[in-house]
Amino acid sequence: MPKVNRKGAPARKRAPARKLGRRGAARRRAGDRSIGARLDRARAALEEYAFASIAGALVLAALAVGVFWAGGYGRALTTGADAAGRSAARAVGLRIERITLRGGHDVSHSEILRAVNWAPGGSLLHVDLQQVREDIEAVGWVRRAAVSRLYPNTLHITIDERAPGAVWQEGGLVRLIDHEGAVIREIAAHEYPNLPMIVGAGAPESAAPLLGALEIRPELASAVSAVIRVGERRWNLRLRNGIDVLLPEDGAASAVDLLWRMHEARGVLDQALEYIDLRDGERVVVRRRIETEAVEIDASG
Repeated sequence: MPKVNRKGAPARKRAPARKLGRRGAARRRAGDRSIGARLDRARAALEEYAFASIAGALVLAALAVGVFWAGGYGRALTTGADAAGRSAARAVGLRIERITLRGGHDVSHSEILRAVNWAPGGSLLHVDLQQVREDIEAVGWVRRAAVSRLYPNTLHITIDERAPGAVWQEGGLVRLIDHEGAVIREIAAHEYPNLPMIVGAGAPESAAPLLGALEIRPELASAVSAVIRVGERRWNLRLRNGIDVLLPEDGAASAVDLLWRMHEARGVLDQALEYIDLRDGERVVVRRRIETEAVEIDASG
């Protein structure tokens, strides 16, 4: 019996689906690729538009910030925020009420306080530790410094001092220097009589290796009264007993080592000598005060 629809008419039979041939399938695939390409182009266009919009917004924001800052509003805002932060820190008790110093022996506390430029009651949180350290290291006695906060109210400073190495005389000025040639401070001529005197322009920088060699031989260093620059090329040592030691242009520190070994072996520094010439690396020439001619001695011992 044939099927009927609700209205009583016979139901129509559905036509069977037509099968695509090879050409139809190819056309369908080509159409899909065309649609995909159009979608890709649309997506790329949207991305470029979005990027351009973001870049434009950033440029406008940068211009706005520049105008804001150039007009003084930014600086005023920053200054106000900083002042508010300092006030808040002081309000909760984070104020600088004391400064402690460790490692200072020759340098005075007043010199350090002047370098720190301490204002009682300043905010401990807002101290620029690096700037304070640099200011302290500008003091002649200070080789290195470390600065730290000790909450709630203390700024702690640790310093490593320079050790006096010699007295440098140039013209009418007399300065105390360390073994590296760094100037510590100006002094009077009668201060530090036990340190050797360095004489000559530009002497401290070039004397550093020689002073280092004397530092590790304190007995020899104490016997030296003056270190004299000769022709801005080399050094002579003037000993307290009147002996002049002529050092080579190159290798002065090695010559000092040789001089000390000769003294330990033969006691040459205790003899009545006019000079000891170490300028020639192959031989040592000495002259006694009672002799008219210089004599060579074996330096190997």
